[in-house]
Amino acid sequence: VDNLDMRGFSALQFSGGSAQNFTGIVAPDNNRVKIIYIKNTQAGTITAKHGATSLAANQLSLANAADYSMTTGKGLVVAYMNTLWVEIARSV
Repeated sequence: VDNLDMRGFSALQFSGGSAQNFTGIVAPDNNRVKIIYIKNTQAGTITAKHGATSLAANQLSLANAADYSMTTGKGLVVAYMNTLWVEIARSV
């Protein structure tokens, strides 16, 4: 999923049965700070991609500059700060 528009939302629950790549979130209006929680609740794995194919302002900056695969029950918290989505926390 490239450039997902989450304006007006602060949580994303993934409930698909197949694997998906998650590459970025549309930047909030006026570069405001925004926090989003992404959680996988089903069998399909979501892979959050570090610096992938979304527009530069919408890309994810993840810990250790590495992708993060979320299996069932796993989640990721990102915040938009200083023109970039930055990982704040993840479940392990």
